[in-house]
Amino acid sequence: FILALAVALQDGDQVAFRTHASPSNAQYQYLDAHTGDGSLGMAPSTDYTSYSGTHWKAHKFSDGSWAFESLGSIHNSQYIYLDANTYTGAVALKSTTDYPFTGTHWSLPTLSDGNVGLKTMSEHANSNFVYLDVNVNTGGSLGLKSTTDYPFTGTHWEIVTLVPAATGIPAATSKLAD
Repeated sequence: FILALAVALQDGDQVAFRTHASPSNAQYQYLDAHTGDGSLGMAPSTDYTSYSGTHWKAHKFSDGSWAFESLGSIHNSQYIYLDANTYTGAVALKSTTDYPFTGTHWSLPTLSDGNVGLKTMSEHANSNFVYLDVNVNTGGSLGLKSTTDYPFTGTHWEIVTLVPAATGIPAATSKLAD
Protein backbone atom coordinates (compact mmCIF):
# COMPACT_ATOMS: atom_id res chain seq x y z
CA PHE A 1 0.00 0.00 0.00
CA ILE A 2 1.43 3.36 -1.03
CA LEU A 3 0.08 6.56 0.43
CA ALA A 4 0.39 9.29 -2.20
CA LEU A 5 0.78 12.82 -0.87
CA ALA A 6 1.35 15.84 -3.09
CA VAL A 7 4.77 17.30 -2.25
CA ALA A 8 7.36 19.13 -4.29
CA LEU A 9 10.79 17.59 -4.78
CA GLN A 10 13.41 19.46 -2.77
CA ASP A 11 17.17 19.67 -3.19
CA GLY A 12 18.71 17.00 -0.96
CA ASP A 13 15.62 14.76 -0.73
CA GLN A 14 16.32 11.03 -0.72
CA VAL A 15 13.99 9.44 -3.25
CA ALA A 16 13.16 6.30 -5.20
CA PHE A 17 11.84 6.08 -8.77
CA ARG A 18 8.85 3.77 -9.20
CA THR A 19 7.72 2.83 -12.69
CA HIS A 20 4.11 2.77 -13.76
CA ALA A 21 4.84 0.58 -16.78
CA SER A 22 3.31 -2.51 -15.22
CA PRO A 23 1.98 -2.06 -11.69
CA SER A 24 1.13 -5.76 -11.50
CA ASN A 25 4.72 -6.88 -12.27
CA ALA A 26 6.20 -6.83 -8.76
CA GLN A 27 9.67 -7.79 -9.99
CA TYR A 28 10.28 -4.50 -11.86
CA GLN A 29 9.10 -1.61 -9.69
CA TYR A 30 12.05 0.63 -8.69
CA LEU A 31 15.07 2.00 -10.54
CA ASP A 32 18.13 0.29 -9.06
CA ALA A 33 21.72 1.55 -9.44
CA HIS A 34 24.45 -1.08 -9.54
CA THR A 35 27.39 0.91 -8.21
CA GLY A 36 29.78 -2.02 -8.62
CA ASP A 37 29.73 -1.78 -12.42
CA GLY A 38 27.79 1.41 -13.25
CA SER A 39 24.79 -0.37 -14.71
CA LEU A 40 21.11 0.05 -13.87
CA GLY A 41 18.31 -2.40 -13.34
CA MET A 42 14.96 -2.71 -11.65
CA ALA A 43 14.13 -4.00 -8.16
CA PRO A 44 10.94 -5.17 -6.45
CA SER A 45 11.31 -2.91 -3.39
CA THR A 46 13.29 -0.11 -1.78
CA ASP A 47 14.51 -2.34 1.06
CA TYR A 48 17.98 -0.87 1.69
CA THR A 49 19.48 -4.15 2.87
CA SER A 50 18.66 -5.92 -0.41
CA TYR A 51 18.30 -3.04 -2.90
CA SER A 52 20.35 -0.08 -1.66
CA GLY A 53 20.69 1.15 -5.26
CA THR A 54 17.02 2.14 -5.23
CA HIS A 55 17.89 5.07 -2.95
CA TRP A 56 18.85 8.32 -4.69
CA LYS A 57 19.68 11.85 -3.54
CA ALA A 58 18.19 14.71 -5.58
CA HIS A 59 20.45 17.67 -6.43
CA LYS A 60 18.92 20.79 -8.00
CA PHE A 61 21.04 22.95 -10.30
CA SER A 62 20.66 26.71 -10.67
CA ASP A 63 19.09 26.24 -14.13
CA GLY A 64 16.26 24.18 -12.57
CA SER A 65 17.53 20.80 -13.81
CA TRP A 66 18.23 17.88 -11.47
CA ALA A 67 20.95 15.30 -10.89
CA PHE A 68 20.33 12.04 -9.07
CA GLU A 69 23.11 10.54 -6.95
CA SER A 70 23.03 6.86 -6.12
CA LEU A 71 23.09 6.17 -2.39
CA GLY A 72 23.90 2.49 -2.87
CA SER A 73 25.76 0.79 -0.03
CA ILE A 74 28.75 -0.01 -2.25
CA HIS A 75 30.46 3.33 -2.82
CA ASN A 76 32.33 3.56 -6.11
CA SER A 77 33.53 7.01 -7.15
CA GLN A 78 33.33 6.01 -10.85
CA TYR A 79 29.59 5.28 -10.68
CA ILE A 80 27.53 7.87 -8.85
CA TYR A 81 25.08 9.88 -11.02
CA LEU A 82 22.24 8.76 -13.30
CA ASP A 83 23.33 9.52 -16.87
CA ALA A 84 21.66 9.38 -20.28
CA ASN A 85 23.70 8.74 -23.42
CA THR A 86 21.78 10.48 -26.20
CA TYR A 87 24.01 8.98 -28.90
CA THR A 88 23.11 5.37 -28.07
CA GLY A 89 19.96 5.61 -25.94
CA ALA A 90 21.71 3.86 -23.06
CA VAL A 91 21.61 4.84 -19.39
CA ALA A 92 24.29 4.19 -16.79
CA LEU A 93 26.03 5.76 -13.82
CA LYS A 94 28.81 8.33 -14.21
CA SER A 95 31.37 9.84 -11.84
CA THR A 96 30.39 13.48 -12.16
CA THR A 97 27.73 15.85 -13.42
CA ASP A 98 30.40 17.94 -15.13
CA TYR A 99 31.15 17.99 -18.87
CA PRO A 100 31.23 15.71 -20.81
CA PHE A 101 28.49 13.96 -18.78
CA THR A 102 25.70 16.44 -19.59
CA GLY A 103 23.23 13.53 -19.64
CA THR A 104 23.37 13.64 -15.84
CA HIS A 105 21.09 16.69 -15.95
CA TRP A 106 17.33 15.91 -15.95
CA SER A 107 14.02 17.73 -16.00
CA LEU A 108 10.83 16.29 -14.52
CA PRO A 109 7.83 17.24 -16.66
CA THR A 110 4.48 16.27 -15.15
CA LEU A 111 2.60 13.86 -17.41
CA SER A 112 -1.15 13.66 -18.00
CA ASP A 113 -1.52 10.78 -15.50
CA GLY A 114 0.13 12.81 -12.71
CA ASN A 115 3.44 10.95 -12.88
CA VAL A 116 6.65 12.47 -14.24
CA GLY A 117 8.89 11.82 -17.18
CA LEU A 118 12.62 11.71 -16.50
CA LYS A 119 13.78 13.85 -19.42
CA THR A 120 17.48 14.20 -20.17
CA MET A 121 18.78 17.73 -20.56
CA SER A 122 21.94 16.59 -22.36
CA GLU A 123 23.77 19.19 -24.47
CA HIS A 124 23.81 16.55 -27.21
CA ALA A 125 20.10 16.58 -27.98
CA ASN A 126 18.75 13.66 -29.96
CA SER A 127 14.97 13.52 -30.40
CA ASN A 128 15.11 9.71 -30.57
CA PHE A 129 16.53 9.40 -27.03
CA VAL A 130 14.91 11.75 -24.51
CA TYR A 131 12.96 9.99 -21.70
CA LEU A 132 14.10 7.26 -19.30
CA ASP A 133 12.14 4.10 -20.05
CA VAL A 134 11.86 0.63 -18.54
CA ASN A 135 10.59 -2.24 -20.64
CA VAL A 136 9.10 -4.79 -18.26
CA ASN A 137 8.46 -7.15 -21.17
CA THR A 138 12.19 -7.54 -21.82
CA GLY A 139 13.43 -8.26 -18.32
CA GLY A 140 13.25 -4.71 -17.04
CA SER A 141 15.73 -3.34 -19.57
CA LEU A 142 16.34 0.40 -19.38
CA GLY A 143 17.02 2.94 -22.09
CA LEU A 144 15.83 6.20 -23.59
CA LYS A 145 12.73 6.74 -25.72
CA SER A 146 11.57 9.65 -27.85
CA THR A 147 8.24 10.25 -26.12
CA THR A 148 6.16 9.40 -23.06
CA ASP A 149 3.20 8.50 -25.31
CA TYR A 150 1.85 4.98 -25.74
CA PRO A 151 3.34 2.40 -26.12
CA PHE A 152 6.18 3.74 -23.95
CA THR A 153 4.39 3.41 -20.60
CA GLY A 154 7.76 2.71 -18.97
CA THR A 155 8.52 6.43 -19.27
CA HIS A 156 5.97 7.20 -16.54
CA TRP A 157 7.61 7.43 -13.12
CA GLU A 158 6.51 8.21 -9.60
CA ILE A 159 9.11 9.91 -7.42
CA VAL A 160 8.77 8.45 -3.95
CA THR A 161 10.23 10.55 -1.12
CA LEU A 162 12.10 8.28 1.28
CA VAL A 163 13.78 10.94 3.44
CA PRO A 164 12.86 14.62 2.98
CA ALA A 165 15.88 16.95 3.12
CA ALA A 166 13.96 19.39 5.30
CA THR A 167 13.56 16.95 8.19
CA GLY A 168 16.04 14.15 7.61
CA ILE A 169 13.40 11.80 9.01
CA PRO A 170 12.18 8.86 6.89
CA ALA A 171 8.81 9.79 5.40
CA ALA A 172 5.59 8.05 4.61
CA THR A 173 5.68 7.34 0.88
CA SER A 174 4.78 10.48 -1.03
CA LYS A 175 4.31 11.33 -4.69
CA LEU A 176 5.92 14.28 -6.46
CA ALA A 177 3.58 16.93 -7.79
CA ASP A 178 4.49 20.26 -9.38
